[in-house]
Amino acid sequence: MNDNTRLVRAAVAAPITAVLAIGVMLSALDLVAWPTPVNWVAATGGIIAVFMLYGAPVAFVIELLVGVPAYYLLRSRQRLAPVPIIIIGALAGGLTFTVVSAMILGSWEWVSAGMIGTVAGALAGAVFWRVGLHNRPQVPFLL
Repeated sequence: MNDNTRLVRAAVAAPITAVLAIGVMLSALDLVAWPTPVNWVAATGGIIAVFMLYGAPVAFVIELLVGVPAYYLLRSRQRLAPVPIIIIGALAGGLTFTVVSAMILGSWEWVSAGMIGTVAGALAGAVFWRVGLHNRPQVPFLL
């Protein structure tokens, strides 16, 4: 498999992974907040379905606005290591989740929940590196 195919697969897998991670984390928070839901399987499936429907387009737009320029910047400086990619993903995910949740809820009370977006963004960065850039001989780990 050539590098371009791997990068396309990584570019598709990373945002979907982030959206699924947010859905799973919110489902887990839902189960903690309401420990005896009527049907927790349906509630979890509903949360994940809603996030796939509305969150995936946002994730792909953020990937185009932040991820693609960051990839080319890191590639031009020959710094395609996992740590910078994961940090950029975490920052983009945290900021995006905080801003979008504040816009949807109409207040900034959910700023602390930006950690969910940060974890999902870091996971997306890790998936992007693993699928698209892993096993390249010139890739150092930290820098």
